[in-house]
Amino acid sequence: MLRVGIVGMGFGAAVHLPAFEAQTGVEVVAVADNGSGRAKDLAAKRGGKLRAFNDGVSLAAWDGIDIVSIAVPPREQEALVRTALVAGKHVLCEKPFGTGSVAARELAQLAGDRRLVGALCYEFRYDPGVRRLIGLIDAGEIGAVRRIVVSWQTSGALDPQRVWSWRSDAEQGGGVLIDWFSHVADYTRRIAQSPLRSVWAQTAINVTERKDSRGTPRPVTAPDECDVVCKFESGVTGVLSVSNACRAPIGHRIEVFGDQGSILFHHSPPFSATGRSVRLMRGEEITVETILANHSPEADGRVVVIRELLADFIAVVRGESRPLLPTFSDGADNWGCLEAATTAAGDGCQRSTHGC
Repeated sequence: MLRVGIVGMGFGAAVHLPAFEAQTGVEVVAVADNGSGRAKDLAAKRGGKLRAFNDGVSLAAWDGIDIVSIAVPPREQEALVRTALVAGKHVLCEKPFGTGSVAARELAQLAGDRRLVGALCYEFRYDPGVRRLIGLIDAGEIGAVRRIVVSWQTSGALDPQRVWSWRSDAEQGGGVLIDWFSHVADYTRRIAQSPLRSVWAQTAINVTERKDSRGTPRPVTAPDECDVVCKFESGVTGVLSVSNACRAPIGHRIEVFGDQGSILFHHSPPFSATGRSVRLMRGEEITVETILANHSPEADGRVVVIRELLADFIAVVRGESRPLLPTFSDGADNWGCLEAATTAAGDGCQRSTHGC
């Protein structure tokens, strides 16, 4: 039986906990928060079957677990991952995996040196529609990939009642460039099967102020939209646009053009279980499929996708091979892309990604 401890009582409790509990031969035995008391409350609701910690570092170092699952803001991730690896634990960490590529590569090296499994929650690899798109590309249905166009447009940031949080602060890893575009960087590298060579980017902040939990207005420094044009080493071009402040949101679209056809994935608002479609076009022949997730419409789709990722993570911990699983090295490479895009957006110049 693999024993799991979860750090983070927001996304960790809502998504990681039920996703781990769906795995065979796995038991969640501990939870931790940042001193808020939510871990203790959860443990009480579970009848004392969970051990509650009021800080994540203590949980990560505890010898009563084999796996540490980390679902906290980016600025807190590095110390927790490092503590867990030094203590000999396998680690699942939420993206973006800390705050930069240098530390990410150090942690990837540390995990490798200690023969521990380090995986990241780049769960779009496991979205059923994205998996179908990638499978069609890998099967050669559109020939060699030439161009990837992404338009991920939602409207959540336009809500005037949304409270200021770390997601509003660029220094804490907030904003769509780090929080959302990191997913795009991950799956486009997988689609292109090539490192990025160069990036041009621009960002914008449409909502410049929000009130915090006390009602005090605070400035928003994290962008709510970004546009990125990139070139992969293989010659593939990426035109990638992400916004959480779009007044006419279309959802999430990924269109891949090859030298023999094209594939379009679209997950339309309100992002229901039945809202995914994949269209394959070869010449005048068009095939459209509705892609259904493996769950009821009432289920939390986030749990379903993370559950699939966790199944691969547990398999790798047990010594099996799962090539789709996002690794710490993938996270370091994605950070190289994010840093290049952030720098390019700041000075308006094209930037090398240095092998990301």
